Amino acid sequence: MTKKIVAVDMDDTILYLMKAIMEDHNAKFPDHLVAYENMIAFDDSMLHPEYNKIDYFNTPGTFFNLKPIDNYVIDELKKINDKYDLVIVTSAFPRSVNDKWRWVQHHLPFLPFSNFITAGRKDLIQADILIDDAQHNVEKWVKTGRPALVPEHHWNKDLGLLPGVTMFGSWKGLTEKIDDILS
Repeated sequence: MTKKIVAVDMDDTILYLMKAIMEDHNAKFPDHLVAYENMIAFDDSMLHPEYNKIDYFNTPGTFFNLKPIDNYVIDELKKINDKYDLVIVTSAFPRSVNDKWRWVQHHLPFLPFSNFITAGRKDLIQADILIDDAQHNVEKWVKTGRPALVPEHHWNKDLGLLPGVTMFGSWKGLTEKIDDILS
């Protein structure tokens, strides 16, 4: 019997990227501080005009040093991998792919390279469920009739109104939520 496929995003889904951008920005522009609560994914209007997020993404070590989103994410991903076919599907600039793969190797050593995919269009991936925080990814995904789990952030709360979307505040117990959705 073939295992069902669970596709999981990295940035702000299993690790904190927006908080890291805020910290890097605020260190470089202390006279133009940005609060995390005011940051909106994919909207740079609150950042200093001279701040270059792409330079930050391309800095070696940036993605490798990002922190897991909560204390449960690594254990839950292991449980998901044991029960389902887990694939990490992450958008990445060419220079950040190595860092992202190193993060996966370090935190998820059970995951083979063949289950690490870089893709900006998650809706093109063949999987049974998507776990992602980004509005553009989730909206396109659920239009294909497949369910999505979405970690709650202040920038994506409206996604919970879409059919097929289940919001969650913690990774604790997420494997059971997947079981319920995919059963």
